[in-house]
Amino acid sequence: MRDGDADANFFQRVPFLRFEEAAMVMRFAVIAAVHIEPLGLDSHSTKSLADLPSGSVVSLSNSVSNTSRGL
Repeated sequence: MRDGDADANFFQRVPFLRFEEAAMVMRFAVIAAVHIEPLGLDSHSTKSLADLPSGSVVSLSNSVSNTSRGL
């Protein structure tokens, strides 16, 4: 409501909102939780996490809204 308008969206996650609050120096209200999608792996050769060799490297996004999804 910085400009007198009230905005809402359903798709942002709490870590992203907290990051935006700090950047904008304002506080947002969380009024509903967003569901978390199940884990998905995309590999032609690995069918499960148990198939990963010891010492394998797994990458995560460094974006505020996606890192916790990767975890």
